[in-house]
Amino acid sequence: LNLFNRETEQFSHYRFDVNDPNSLGHDDVNAITEDSRGNLWVATWGGGLNRFNSRIDGFDHFRFDARNPNSLSNDAVTAITQDSQGNLWVGTAGGLNLFNRETEQFSHYRFNANNPNSLSNDAVTAITQDNQGNLWVGTAGGGLNRFNSMTERFDHFRFDASNPNSLRDDLVRTITEDQQGAIWVGTRVGLNRFNRETEQFSHYR
Repeated sequence: LNLFNRETEQFSHYRFDVNDPNSLGHDDVNAITEDSRGNLWVATWGGGLNRFNSRIDGFDHFRFDARNPNSLSNDAVTAITQDSQGNLWVGTAGGLNLFNRETEQFSHYRFNANNPNSLSNDAVTAITQDNQGNLWVGTAGGGLNRFNSMTERFDHFRFDASNPNSLRDDLVRTITEDQQGAIWVGTRVGLNRFNRETEQFSHYR
């Protein structure tokens, strides 16, 4: 992790140090976000979720613990976002996690073959919330999910070779919403624009 100083145009570096328990959890950083409380959150591949602690100029760590069912579901963290209610959502290679700030515990959302409204794939790659409160979750292999927190249901959008207006590929890399409310989805084979009215995709190659 690198911190850029605008005045000097130089970088400070934060690296994993096996001898420092408050160092960055892993040098492979996938995502960074700042929450509404001013906390900096860092997603690492293999070092779990890291929260920068300015008091110690180091990091608090949240990792998978097989003895704790409310720990992070997987140490390979790929995406982080804060929703409009201040909840922190964390995407991992082992499903979607919701972080409870008060208890500092995690709730998990995973793929369940017996539940058609579960997460489509546990390999989460991207998360964003739209202006209607829906959480959009991209996966590596399960396409795009739209999560309604009121119903706790995931709607799935996948590639369908027989439908030219489906998502172009099931490996989603990034998601964003534009000012007109359209959802843009970057995949391994091009860009997709989701039309909320028709629930169809336009493709840009």
